[in-house]
Amino acid sequence: MGYWAGELRRKGWATLILDSHSPRNLDGMELWRLVCAGQMLGGPERAGDVAVAISVLQNDPGLTSELMLLGASHGGWTALEVLDHLNSREIPPGLTAWPMPPRGILDDIRSVVLLYPYCGHLNGTANAPWEATPPILAILAESDSVISTPMCLEMLAELQANSDNVEVVVFAGADHGFDQRVRSPLSSLTFDQALRDRAAVLVDEFVPDVSQSKVAN
Repeated sequence: MGYWAGELRRKGWATLILDSHSPRNLDGMELWRLVCAGQMLGGPERAGDVAVAISVLQNDPGLTSELMLLGASHGGWTALEVLDHLNSREIPPGLTAWPMPPRGILDDIRSVVLLYPYCGHLNGTANAPWEATPPILAILAESDSVISTPMCLEMLAELQANSDNVEVVVFAGADHGFDQRVRSPLSSLTFDQALRDRAAVLVDEFVPDVSQSKVAN
């Protein structure tokens, strides 16, 4: 996330890396593994965190109202859940009310970047095609050993059928987390500099240069 925040700051975006783990004391390895497996803190609950973070940013007089979302893996799942809940107006789990009108949030989202998002059965993005779909760039890993790329392609195809704003790119031979240098000692995943550089070019071309705007990761 630090790398992508830096890339977006270079384009003039103010960036926020949203930490859903620490406030819930989910930093221990065993708890983290439960989160990773989708047994705790799923995308719908994280969607509420994003909505609250956006409301805080929207009240900052030093920032404009324009937003973009970037999420990898769980974060990509979360971004899809955010769009789904904003379109349906259904309050995300963990919130008793929207922190600000959902339509206002949706109207301010200028673009969404998804990196190998989870699109399995726990993903509640079942209401697509949505009323409103901001431009979406999804970068998937063909040989993803963590999430099902075919399920993501199926889900994203539904969005593409209803919107011209959805772009999907599949990296041949790539595995989950190809852009991530830091990982747990037991992880079998590997960092691929060339693939991350390729993804950075796609994101750079997709995301507009914006001064003093907001990003929620």
